[in-house]
Amino acid sequence: MLDKVNLPSICAEQELIWEPIIPASHEPKKPSFASKMWIYRDANNKPLMARLRIEKKDGKKDFLPMTYGHRVWIDKHGNKQDQTKWYFKEPNLLLPLYGLDLLTQRPTDPFLIVEGEKTADTARILFPEYIVMTSQGGSHGANRNEWSVLKDKSIIIWPDHDQAGEDYASDLIEILYEIGIQSLCKIVLPTNLPNGWDLADPVPQDCLENNQTEHDYLTHLLNNAQTIEKPIKIMMPSGYKFYEDGLYYTNPYKDDALPIKICDPFTILGATEDEHGSNCGLYIAWTNQNSGTEHTYSIPRSLIHSNGNEIAATLEGKGLACLIAGRRLLLNFISQVKINILLRSTNKTGWHHLNNQALFMMPNGNVIGSSSQTNHSLILQTGNIHQGQLFTQSGSLSDWQEHIGNYLIGNSRLIFFACASLAGSLLEMTHIAGGGLHLIGKSQSGKSTALFVAASIWGKGARDGQVRSWRHTGNGLEGIANETSDLCLILDEFGEASAKEIGDIIYMLANGIGKGRANQLGNARSVKTWRSIFLSSGEVTLDQKMSEDQRSSKMGQKVRFMEIPADAGKDMGLFENIHAFKEAGLFASYLQTQSAKFYGSVGLAFIESLCKARQHNEEHFKQELSQAIEQRTQELLSNHTTSKEGAIRTIAQRCALIEQAGLLAVQYQIFSFDKVIITQSIEQCFKDWISHNPNMQEHEEKQMILHIKHYLETHGANRFIDITFADTDRTPHRVGYKKKNANGVFDYLILSEAWKKEVCKGFDPLQMARILRDHLFLDVPQPDRMKQKVTIPSMGDIRCYIVKGEILNYE
Repeated sequence: MLDKVNLPSICAEQELIWEPIIPASHEPKKPSFASKMWIYRDANNKPLMARLRIEKKDGKKDFLPMTYGHRVWIDKHGNKQDQTKWYFKEPNLLLPLYGLDLLTQRPTDPFLIVEGEKTADTARILFPEYIVMTSQGGSHGANRNEWSVLKDKSIIIWPDHDQAGEDYASDLIEILYEIGIQSLCKIVLPTNLPNGWDLADPVPQDCLENNQTEHDYLTHLLNNAQTIEKPIKIMMPSGYKFYEDGLYYTNPYKDDALPIKICDPFTILGATEDEHGSNCGLYIAWTNQNSGTEHTYSIPRSLIHSNGNEIAATLEGKGLACLIAGRRLLLNFISQVKINILLRSTNKTGWHHLNNQALFMMPNGNVIGSSSQTNHSLILQTGNIHQGQLFTQSGSLSDWQEHIGNYLIGNSRLIFFACASLAGSLLEMTHIAGGGLHLIGKSQSGKSTALFVAASIWGKGARDGQVRSWRHTGNGLEGIANETSDLCLILDEFGEASAKEIGDIIYMLANGIGKGRANQLGNARSVKTWRSIFLSSGEVTLDQKMSEDQRSSKMGQKVRFMEIPADAGKDMGLFENIHAFKEAGLFASYLQTQSAKFYGSVGLAFIESLCKARQHNEEHFKQELSQAIEQRTQELLSNHTTSKEGAIRTIAQRCALIEQAGLLAVQYQIFSFDKVIITQSIEQCFKDWISHNPNMQEHEEKQMILHIKHYLETHGANRFIDITFADTDRTPHRVGYKKKNANGVFDYLILSEAWKKEVCKGFDPLQMARILRDHLFLDVPQPDRMKQKVTIPSMGDIRCYIVKGEILNYE
């Protein structure tokens, strides 16, 4: 029978129709000449086809497929045959994988791919926690199989120990990456294994160490599988070529053209784009020829046309020499080169989700939270190659705990600001708005020391490190905030801020969104966004700073900028416990020195711990976090205030968020003090804020009244016409009239549009009127009518707001 099966005459029969029926209506029967039959099944366990193993007389083996279907043919006798049954034929399509029936049964288990059905059966016994699969067609038939069912899966390949096995693995790596898998690893087989060895064979005794079992040996190989990156295929533009010393261009249209050097050598790692298919770029790597320093840079393709020289200047500044004559050729190359590796780009630091995993992008381009495979798939692309140089580490976490952390104990402001430095990384999970903390106090009171300590969480705690200056424009701070999203922005010397811009800057930093801008065509550019807790210190308050530009602060700004007195009430400025130091100045000097020596380890450890917590059970973690913050918010409010104002609740919630960051740092053994110290410190700072801001609503109303008072003091003499001379006076830029009341004091009659567009500029006009009414500074005909009718000579009856002159006596 075996000889008949392999006779060429069967293959020579004239085929008329072959229609595979998949899945088959019934199970195949193993022929007697076959030593083994493997049935390939679909996800519903129905037979798709079978493959037979046949032992030949010469000791070799052969394999035959079996497929159920309808066949019409002319047999070797010339007779027409028409039958539906199992045939020794393959289906007319890509072949199914062996093990499809396991997919629906175990959707979350990892995948192991081996070569051959016998090997797959053995592997399933050895590693029952894996879904073991294989393909048909031998070591050179991988591309004849349907692999798309493994899209988005994490896979390990276990090749046979021979050249055919390596060829099979190479083909498979290319195929799997083309269909789009999540991750791929490959078993690295020891060289002392016999040639041709596979998992179905026993492990030679001389490969085992001491008392090592065969299963331990194989498990060790599996656990140390090597991550396989996607094979890079670069399609070079015409005329371009990499040589050992760099990139060259030769004009393909000139026979006698000589190669032109463009720049030093670099490696192309992939093309980039964001989740919306925008922000496209080219990700490259190179070595500084002078120092040997390794660099990577994601070049935004938009720079090619907007400011192409910036690309060459940036690369040159990091040691990649770019010839001036080849600058345009370099831009053409970046524009035209194609690569099969597509990486996710982002222009913002902080939390991102990729492949259903929470990842954290640091400003230096490092990704925290997953394997190296996933890390390389998320690229920071801002156009600025220098943005991460401040986020470095010096010393270990234990160094920071010993030399800085232990000295925070007993100092509420230091602990508050240290916890606040971590709190920005919780904003994305809790959906709480960002905001600022501002230490107010006289010079040399320890304010900057608190900033240096908070800065050492993420990087160097010094003015040439994480501590930046308020002396920036709004646009400049917008760029910095975007580079520190989900981290902490630290600004010293509030007095140097722009009085004209500071109100808008407070809103911008807390709200986490930059200014909308248009391009040259008038179309909207993408707006920068971020999430941030920002820290500040200075000798002046927000009210004092804004008054420099004759402006008043609003309730929204006061809520977003929590002002805390730096003086802790212990006659040591900001400090309450200077430990073994003789005076506060020496203690401050010590902390400043240590913050510039040991830094960066705390923030890194905190983010790594958060990533692990989110990946373990993200929804549960976020729910517990939000509940803890809400509970603590209610406790702070009930313990320290009877006010129901939303402004105070917002401040209490921010304090609860900061406290929770500190408690997590204690739980993760990052802060070396206990949780009681955290809660007491945050509560003390909240109480001091309450004392410093006894009534937020009263403050808002006071600022509105003072705004009107200031306007009348400034413009009462030159923009208001005495109503007695209304028909003859030609005062320019008039906003209203004035007339003496029974007390001989001028009341001010303000026209409706002038009230809305000028007098109340920056405030709600209706709210302003109601506040003046409630304080008896607005003359109203009825409580619900803010304006009243007045007869103006030469103008007749008009409706206007009448502000009483007594407002000028308001303090």
